[in-house]
Amino acid sequence: MSEIQLTVNSRSLERFFFIIVILVLASLNFIQWNHDTGDAVTAQVTADTELQGVEDTDVPETQTDADLVAGTCTDGIKNQDETQVDCGGTCSGYWYDNDCNSEPKEADDDIECRMNSDCDSGYTCEDNACVEIPPECEEDSDCQYNEECTADFKCEEKRLSGLLEAKILTVDVAAGVGENTKKVKAVKLEIENGKGKTMVLYGKAYIYEDRSDPMYDVAQGGEFEIGSVKTGETVSQFFTIKGVSFPDDDESREIRIVIFDDDDEEVDTVKTTAYP
Repeated sequence: MSEIQLTVNSRSLERFFFIIVILVLASLNFIQWNHDTGDAVTAQVTADTELQGVEDTDVPETQTDADLVAGTCTDGIKNQDETQVDCGGTCSGYWYDNDCNSEPKEADDDIECRMNSDCDSGYTCEDNACVEIPPECEEDSDCQYNEECTADFKCEEKRLSGLLEAKILTVDVAAGVGENTKKVKAVKLEIENGKGKTMVLYGKAYIYEDRSDPMYDVAQGGEFEIGSVKTGETVSQFFTIKGVSFPDDDESREIRIVIFDDDDEEVDTVKTTAYP
């Protein structure tokens, strides 16, 4: 018996295995594609079936913008662009005269102003009419002690002079103790404190025979208390003077009031004739 010898070429064997691998991969890819397609068809059929079952069912309507506006215009709250609660803006109605009205307010030719800036200087807006602002003051006495009345009738803080200034307003002369004598009974002074502090003051009264001679008589009792004068304050009052007398010989006599502070420093001197 003769022997049969098979010779397998290695290159042919490689090609054979390569073809087998290609066929296996192609088969697996086909099987996967067929599976995905079946799932998609099944899902579509299921969805169509579910929709067929609800075709005749009522679907609730979505709330419209009109419904939302109507709700916020009746909620008792000032929201959206309302002028007042549930009135004006997006809501119906016009707010004026403390009420929501169906018609807009007619123009009023009698309205002179709506705010103070609509009026001239010195006037204010009241009830849509410009009325004159009453003056704060007419004179300094209408203001606080440290204020003065300005040219436009307003009380403003005084500008301090830095001085204490006095003047004699009235001299009250009576009969003296001795024969043919006169006596200064009281003097009315106006004192303005232009210093930046309260001043505690007292005064001394002197009588001169004339404007050049030395004092004629300074009797006991010529000194008198004035008291405290606040900064910026002006006082005007009578002060009683005792013991300052002079001869009643029809000659002019000059009275001088020297004012001192509580450190016994002279702060001012005022003078006038006691009587002509």
